[in-house]
Amino acid sequence: MSVDATQWHAWAVEWTPQRIAVFVDGVQWWETTDTAHFPPGPMHLAMQLDDFGGDTTGGGQLMVDWAREYRLNG
Repeated sequence: MSVDATQWHAWAVEWTPQRIAVFVDGVQWWETTDTAHFPPGPMHLAMQLDDFGGDTTGGGQLMVDWAREYRLNG
């Protein structure tokens, strides 16, 4: 799945003890069940703009309209 980062999107992350999955506009974009790649402990919400090898000669922007974090008790 490719994502046009010049457009608005709804991103979501589901993080359980067994799986981390990322969704874009309701469609799963990425997933891992390899717990060796999980963070070593509790985390907090953070939003940042990263460069994963793309062309950044024109600069970059991250605009956030809203954010919400849920903790599921179980």
